[in-house]
Amino acid sequence: MSTIKTDIELSRNFGIEVYDEYCSSLDFIHLGARNSLVSFRVITEILCRRMLDDNNISAQEDNLRSQIDELFECQIIVYALKSRLHSVRKLCNKNVHATEPSSESNNEEGIKDLKARYTSQLREDAILARQLTVRNMEDIFPILTKDKTNISVTMTDIPDNSWSKTLADAATTSCARTQLQAGKIYEAQANEMRTKDPYNFEYDFCYRYNGLKKLAATYYEMSYKISANVGTNETKLLLNMISEPLKNNEICEQKTDVNNEVHSPEKIFKEYSNSEALYSFWSVIQENDSFGGEWKIEYQWMLEASAKLGHPEAQAIYACRLLENGEFDSALSMLEHAITFEIDAAYLGIATYYNDKRTGKRDIKKALGYLNKGAEINGPDCLCTLGKLYYTGTWVEKSESKGIEYILQAIQLGSIAAENYYFKDILRVKEKQREKFENDISEGLNSVINLFNGGNKTVIDIGRNDPCHCGSGQKHKKCCLNKKYTRDKAVKEMASSLFPD
Repeated sequence: MSTIKTDIELSRNFGIEVYDEYCSSLDFIHLGARNSLVSFRVITEILCRRMLDDNNISAQEDNLRSQIDELFECQIIVYALKSRLHSVRKLCNKNVHATEPSSESNNEEGIKDLKARYTSQLREDAILARQLTVRNMEDIFPILTKDKTNISVTMTDIPDNSWSKTLADAATTSCARTQLQAGKIYEAQANEMRTKDPYNFEYDFCYRYNGLKKLAATYYEMSYKISANVGTNETKLLLNMISEPLKNNEICEQKTDVNNEVHSPEKIFKEYSNSEALYSFWSVIQENDSFGGEWKIEYQWMLEASAKLGHPEAQAIYACRLLENGEFDSALSMLEHAITFEIDAAYLGIATYYNDKRTGKRDIKKALGYLNKGAEINGPDCLCTLGKLYYTGTWVEKSESKGIEYILQAIQLGSIAAENYYFKDILRVKEKQREKFENDISEGLNSVINLFNGGNKTVIDIGRNDPCHCGSGQKHKKCCLNKKYTRDKAVKEMASSLFPD
C-alpha cells in the first residue's frame, strides 16, 4: 500500500524536475498565476515524454497534443486520463481564457476593470489546472512505476504568501534555480501592482514598482551567473581551444587570443548560462523606467545568447531582429522552432516574414493565417496586429467593431502597444469625429436661427421669470430657456450614435 499522502509528496516521487516545477507552480497560484499555469504545462509535458520513452514510442509530431493522442492510441493511457491531459494542455496554453471585453471599456476605469477580471480568471484557471494535474499524477504513477496500487492524495493548503520561503532561501543560497524563482516572484509582485493600479504614476508608486523590478533583475543576474559555473567551464573552454590545430604563423597571436577569450566572462555566460535566466534579465532590463531610462546596449548579447541556447521566447524576438537585418533563412528557422512552443511573437514574426517583399516569398494569405493562429492562443501581439488590420481595413474587409474587439483582448492580455493604439488612435479619433459633427450641426442650426431672426446675432440678456423674447407670452424659463439645452443634448446623442467608442 502506498505511503504517499499529499500532492507534494506525489510530485517528489516523479523526480526532482517534476517536484521543482510543482513547488514553483504553488508559489504562483495566488501571485502571477500565469507562471503557475506554465509550470503545470511543463509537468504535463515531462510526464507524457516519460511515458512515451518508457514504452519506446515516437510521437509523429513533437508537440504535446500529438504526444497525448499517441499515448491513447497505443493504449498506454485510458480515455479519462487522455481527456484530463488535454484539459490541462488547453488550460495552460499561454494567455488562454481571456474574458469578454465590455462595451464600457472606453476609459481608464473600464480598462482597469478588464485587466482585473482577467487576473482573477487566471487564478481560477491555475486552481483548476492544479486539481487536474494532481489527478493526472495519481493515474500516471502506476503507469511509470508498474505499481498497480491506486493513489489518492490530499491537496496541501497553499497560503497567499507561500512564495515567502523561496525569497528567504534565495537570500542565502547559491542555487541558480532558487535565484531564478525569486526573480520571478519579485517581477510578479511588480506586475500585480501595475495590474491593480495601471494608471498610477505618482512618485511613491513608481518608486516601489521600479524597486521590485530591480530586485527581480538582481536575482535574474545572480541566477544566470551562478548557472554558468564559471570556474569549471573556464577550464573546459581553455582545454577545447588549446586542442584546436593552430596555423603556422599564428601560434603566438592565437595563444594570446585564446587566453583573452577564455578569461572573458561574457564568453562563458553565452555558452553555459541558464537560457531562461539570461532572457528574463534582458527582458526586465528593457523596461527603461526602472533603470534610469537608458537603452542598455551592453546587454543585447544576452538576447542572442539565450536564443542560441534554445529559449523559445528569446528565439522569437531575436529572429525578428534577424528579419530586420535581412537574415531571412536563419530567422525563419528560429521562428519555426519557437512556434512549436506556441509563442505569440513567433507567429507574428512569421507573418512579418511572409509580408516582407525582400524574402521573395511574400504571401499575404499565409501571413494572415499565422496571425490568426496566434490569435487562437490569445497571443497579445497577434491580437493587436489583427485589431489594427481590421480597424483600418488593411488586408481584410474593414470592420471597426471586430478591430476594437481584438484590440481590447490584447490590452487585457498586457499589450502596451494595443493600449496606446486604443486610447490615441481609436478613442481620440472618435472623440474628434463627435466634436466635429456637433460643431457642424450646431453651426448649421445657428445659421437657420439667425436667418429667421433676420441675421440678428445680438445676445439678449433675459431673466428666468421675464416674458420670453419669442413673443409666446410665457415666462422665459418655461419657453425658450431649455430649448438650446435640449437641442445640444440631441446633437450629442446623435453624434454618439454615429461615432460610438
